[in-house]
Amino acid sequence: MKRRVSLIWTTGGLIAVRLGGAGLAFASQVWLANHYSPSIYGTYAFSWSVLLLASAVAERGIGSTALRFIPIYQEKKNIDLLSAFLLWSNRAVLRTGFFVTALLLGISGVVFLVSFDRNVLSFSLACFGLSFLALAMYHMTISTCFDSAIPAFLVYQVGMPLSLVVGSIILTAIGDTNSPFALCGLLVAALAIIYWGEQVVIKRRFVKPLLNNWNRRDTRRYGKQKDQWRRVSASLLLTRISEVTYYHAGTTIAGIALTPDTASAIFITNRIADLLTTVGFGISFISAPRLARRSVNESRLLKREYRLALFAVLGAFLPCASGLILFNEWLLGLFGQNYVTASPLLIFFVAGSFFSGLGMPAQYLLVATGNHQNLLISISVSSVLYVLLASLLIWDYGNLGIAFSFTITSAMRMILLLFFAKRSFKTSNGTKP
Repeated sequence: MKRRVSLIWTTGGLIAVRLGGAGLAFASQVWLANHYSPSIYGTYAFSWSVLLLASAVAERGIGSTALRFIPIYQEKKNIDLLSAFLLWSNRAVLRTGFFVTALLLGISGVVFLVSFDRNVLSFSLACFGLSFLALAMYHMTISTCFDSAIPAFLVYQVGMPLSLVVGSIILTAIGDTNSPFALCGLLVAALAIIYWGEQVVIKRRFVKPLLNNWNRRDTRRYGKQKDQWRRVSASLLLTRISEVTYYHAGTTIAGIALTPDTASAIFITNRIADLLTTVGFGISFISAPRLARRSVNESRLLKREYRLALFAVLGAFLPCASGLILFNEWLLGLFGQNYVTASPLLIFFVAGSFFSGLGMPAQYLLVATGNHQNLLISISVSSVLYVLLASLLIWDYGNLGIAFSFTITSAMRMILLLFFAKRSFKTSNGTKP
């Protein structure tokens, strides 16, 4: 009974933080969109979208791998393996983050030498925030395994929008209000603040004590486990890249093929549609460690746990989607009258987010039961198809082609995830790493 009350309290608290954070994030983007021109805001939106895509590469799928292994090591009270995994994962994310940052800076340098576009310099500055973002995302993911999800999400969901708004006010005070370079620099500073805050909440409170008390002698004995971690993370890396691509490729494609102004319209409609998935992510993040534990020694309860998460997401999505569609023009008007004409885009993106959100519990179920290959197939196929369709339709239909592609491929993604989740109950009787 005590554990059930604690679960309800944690879930409710995390959902409250997600809702409050989503509201603050929405308000901060309204502030930035009204405070800067569509071109400058579009450069920021493009840089942020590319950073999110690159962070998926830098994070290497290790966050999702942690949701697979950490709960099981905790359940078995295997502190040595838990500490070894934390040491390996932190180092891996840090190394890859530096490598991807250097790669992006090299690419942007070549593009600038060819085009002499000053917006490329702004993007280059934003690249320095990549390592901060990748580590922050990783620590936020593993926070659910250490019962510290609420403070970790609070740091990101509240700290990020407040840092952006306060920073923009400071920039205004010093007279720099019309520079994409300054806005991208502000993004890097905000990511550094978030990373520092999560260091205090997660790494210093939970990770460092485990590592300090760990006997590191003869680390070669963990070679077999490291190979297993690498195999799972390699598969989940492609899944993570596909997933982030799915949500942010539209802004990137619009920024490359069209103009920063049109990219800002895609970015804003995506941000509004993301409000729909806020509760879904909260429910799924809480469910993920529980599904992993059920897969070890309570496989009979696994199906009930999954169905509970699925119905909770569905019940939350129906009223949220209805509200976003009903008040779509009013919501877009908050960002400025220039964006009210994007109403059809928003309706398509809300429908797509509804479909993809229903597949969230299935994603974590497939990871928990060791069926991450099926997860990779579902997400990568839909993501590749989305990018291809959007890249083709944008030339004839503009932003509307991107939005339509998102809706169609979202429905296909949901069908694939639900199909593989149903099949996993027939083929898996509990998986042990």
